[in-house]
Amino acid sequence: MSFVVVWDNSHACGTLSGGPYDTEEEATAAGENWLLEMLALETTPEAREEAEAAYSYEVVLSDDARYRALLTKNGIEQPLPERSITEARWIAAQDDWWVRIDGGWLWWDRRASAWKASQHGP
Repeated sequence: MSFVVVWDNSHACGTLSGGPYDTEEEATAAGENWLLEMLALETTPEAREEAEAAYSYEVVLSDDARYRALLTKNGIEQPLPERSITEARWIAAQDDWWVRIDGGWLWWDRRASAWKASQHGP
């Protein structure tokens, strides 16, 4: 699994550019470093207090890790290529799982217990 750090300064939010991180501990350390750097920019006690209330971060699973965990939870243990999953969909009417990797779609063939490439998406 991999983790990312989502930051928020009450005006904007985003993902730290250093990720994804291999462990939750690495991601937490990156988030703490970011927070310390942001607070260090404030030069008055009032500004620092305001920044402490406004700035935050959260460590979350990367999209790829969340999608892989979702597939495993639904009984699909067959490994996918070691590239990032950017989207995962389940089509209830067909009981099909689809994943997007590098712009292309793969679907789970339950009969063959294998991922197959598709020219089109779900």
